[in-house]
Amino acid sequence: MEKILAIDIGTTGVTLGLVDCRGRLLWTETAALKIRTPQPGWVEQNPQDFLKVTAQLVKKSFKKHSVKKSEILSIGLTNQRETSLMWDSKTGEALGPAISWQCKRTLSELKKLKHSSKDVKRKTGLSLDPYFSAQKMNWLKKHGSAKNNFCLGTVDSYILWHLTGGDSFFTDTTNASRTSLMNIDKLSWDKDLLKLFKIPGASLAEIKSTADHFGAVRSFIPELNELPVQAMIGDQQSSLFGLGVFKKNHLKITMGTGAFALMNTGYLRVRPKSSLLSTVAWSIKGKTTYALEGSAFICGALLDWLAQDLGLAQNTKELLGLIEQLLPRKNLRVMPYLSGMGAPHWIPEVQGAILGLTRGVKPQDIVLGALYSLALQNLDLLEAFEKESAQSIKKIYFDGGVSQSKKLMDIQSYVLNKRLALPGPREATVYGAALMAGVSSGLWTKTSIEKIKSKEVPTEYRFKAPMKQRNQIIKTWKKDQKFLINSLNL
Repeated sequence: MEKILAIDIGTTGVTLGLVDCRGRLLWTETAALKIRTPQPGWVEQNPQDFLKVTAQLVKKSFKKHSVKKSEILSIGLTNQRETSLMWDSKTGEALGPAISWQCKRTLSELKKLKHSSKDVKRKTGLSLDPYFSAQKMNWLKKHGSAKNNFCLGTVDSYILWHLTGGDSFFTDTTNASRTSLMNIDKLSWDKDLLKLFKIPGASLAEIKSTADHFGAVRSFIPELNELPVQAMIGDQQSSLFGLGVFKKNHLKITMGTGAFALMNTGYLRVRPKSSLLSTVAWSIKGKTTYALEGSAFICGALLDWLAQDLGLAQNTKELLGLIEQLLPRKNLRVMPYLSGMGAPHWIPEVQGAILGLTRGVKPQDIVLGALYSLALQNLDLLEAFEKESAQSIKKIYFDGGVSQSKKLMDIQSYVLNKRLALPGPREATVYGAALMAGVSSGLWTKTSIEKIKSKEVPTEYRFKAPMKQRNQIIKTWKKDQKFLINSLNL
């Protein structure tokens, strides 16, 4: 029975998943990745960790599940998207840190390019924000140890280069669309944008379709040698595909390290009137599907921060166990902006806050306030999507590790006042990469995947609580946002 292996290089961990020819996710295995914060606002990772942890996880997982290489038809790669790296084009040695999508170190330099923000958005669909890759690559070029013969790219290109022993230097349209360097209509690197961000085009990977042949493994993971890599896709687009959100104007929200909402807009690139982003959803056989996107930079990372950095619990599971009842204290509010405000505000300077502290506040009150803040961030995103599409969205698809908390999903359904559906495998990101590789290798068509997805019975949430109280929570949230923004004196 033919199987597809998917590798997901995420922010906090590497995940492997194996999918059989019937589209069943047989197992997933995850290993943690470390994050460094060398100074306030800076977030980075060691590129070598991506390679080492992946190799160790493959070896461990194959042994645990008795996987034979002969069973595997192809490999799909998915990854954290905007994180940027530089490496030697001959040896593969990293020439600096992997600068995380969460990092704000490029903020001051980006402000100098404010005059080009409209042109950047017109060509790329993206805001001028330190979230995206171009200015990170510029920083690496300036501060890294390269003199010549270097590659610049996102995590997908770096992993592929090493998997293929330097034979393949490619990216796909979904990852390239997050760099601020690709013209989203032409699906190619834009000469004017390369000049604006001072990025040499020769240092960038060749852009291919999402479902394509990216080369064969010939490198540091012997268990995978000679297997073809036949899909590369950014993590949020991968979860969109894995959830089966193929219809126009259907919305999904992934709640992982951050929260990411994507709406399928079909073969048409929508130019949003609001501050939502336009991005590539995937490219298959010469046809490109587009999406609208809104991102909140902090989601599960907030719970990790409360547990690990503030020491409120040993881990997230124990943290959530502190909550006894879901109705919040009236005055305790958490503003989760540890990495600035993402969509629909795009104000990277905003910092997080805990408001309404008194002597009577207990750890569980802070945790409950945090859960409400994550739901309220998604309300901001939902309102932006409904305004943009001029329609009420009745059902939202969810995935991601944080969505496995029933307490959070109950709060989420109460705040959003919508039907929430968690269809199929919770690990939709790794599942989507496997499905895409299956399409590329001829195992499935998009139509056959739709049939697989139609058989799923989703878990649905609809939590009832006093609407008057909900309205007050929302009113206070928007007031607190204005307070934080006004305090910046921008």
